[in-house]
Amino acid sequence: MSPPPRLGGQTCWIDTPAGPLAAESVGSGPLLLAVHDLEPGAGRAEWGPLAALLDGYRLLALDLPGCGDTAAPALDAATMLTALRAASAAVGPCHLLGRGWGAAYLTHLAAGQPDQHPTLLAIAPEGLRPRPAATAALWELQAAVAELLTPAALTDWLRCEVWWQPAAVTPELVAAVAARSRPELLALLAAGRLEVDIRQAWIDAPQPVLLLWGEACENPPWDDAADFIMPLRPNAPFMMIDRRPVGVWKRSVTYKSIAATRRVPHLERPGAVAAVIREFLSWPVETP
Repeated sequence: MSPPPRLGGQTCWIDTPAGPLAAESVGSGPLLLAVHDLEPGAGRAEWGPLAALLDGYRLLALDLPGCGDTAAPALDAATMLTALRAASAAVGPCHLLGRGWGAAYLTHLAAGQPDQHPTLLAIAPEGLRPRPAATAALWELQAAVAELLTPAALTDWLRCEVWWQPAAVTPELVAAVAARSRPELLALLAAGRLEVDIRQAWIDAPQPVLLLWGEACENPPWDDAADFIMPLRPNAPFMMIDRRPVGVWKRSVTYKSIAATRRVPHLERPGAVAAVIREFLSWPVETP
């Protein structure tokens, strides 16, 4: 199944210092601000199947700079965070829903604006174990990205890393991902310019957190988050061992593994993910 390029909702533009962001609203009720990952085909389209199942909520999905219908370029991580802070200010209080690097950016938003965002819903967030900086020049990375966007390479990536069911990776899906891909964005990501470290922000964010992971997702691996929600003991001191925090107690995290999915559980099993989200949002929010 290939998600359509748009969600079928009401489209709008949100002005930010980074340029206007394309956005689309589906449903009515309490607001969820949804932010996609950064990967081939990145854009708000990935929230379509889930948005249709979140009865009683309004999902506002953004196209980040350099993605989807947003023409403003993605320059660096600061550009992304600036755009999201401005979008958040424009829409007002809302729940935060993100995947991958989108979840990473929203973690910083949650930590910095806890009074505006009562919960954080993160699907396989990146940035919990930052990677070494790339040493290749940007033009070399652009050439490498071009090779990754060939139909054969995209098919392998989608079947081996993204989707649990190989049959879901149809020629139509591959063509749609290729058409929506931005090589310049992917080169910046490979160069590390769009990455953020969220380890401290994850600890600082006081909101209840729903952490979702595809059961078979290997990139990013579940191990990236394990140290942050499996403490040695309650209220253990913050220590750094091999740059990984050990003993961090974050009682506000609810973890759910979605069976028979990889990187995109909200696309492979949107009904299961929607049920988890609705249940989580129905719980009373405790004061941190």
